[in-house]
Amino acid sequence: MTELDYCEAHAPYLQAVADALAAADIRVNDWSADADEARSGFIILSHRDTAAVYDEDEVTLLWNEEMGWLAGWGEPDAARVEWLAELYNGVLPTPAEMVTATRELLTTQPNITLGRPGYYRSLADEDDFETQLAQYARRAADQ
Repeated sequence: MTELDYCEAHAPYLQAVADALAAADIRVNDWSADADEARSGFIILSHRDTAAVYDEDEVTLLWNEEMGWLAGWGEPDAARVEWLAELYNGVLPTPAEMVTATRELLTTQPNITLGRPGYYRSLADEDDFETQLAQYARRAADQ
């Protein structure tokens, strides 16, 4: 298997989460992995699944390698989300854990995070984060 570039190493993880949501009948409109510093990404949920709780707002799952997952919602097609809520499930929860967290989001609007979201890790940390990310790339290559 060819090793992924550092800036792309998180894409298989985000793809695995998006695939798990779709397999659980949670519709995904779009997803993306961004090569920002810190690496980040998003998954936009279908309005058909979110309208009962969020009315007309678009709901997006936001991920960052330092802060983990947050839920964001606001006017569709806005340049940014209006409201953020931390999901408090770590920086790299499994796709199955994200399905559970997303199902909860689809039934109950979470409390809004006031101020800056918390951090689980720093880019400078010497931890096993890259090894954990690489597992998703290996799984994707084996399929």
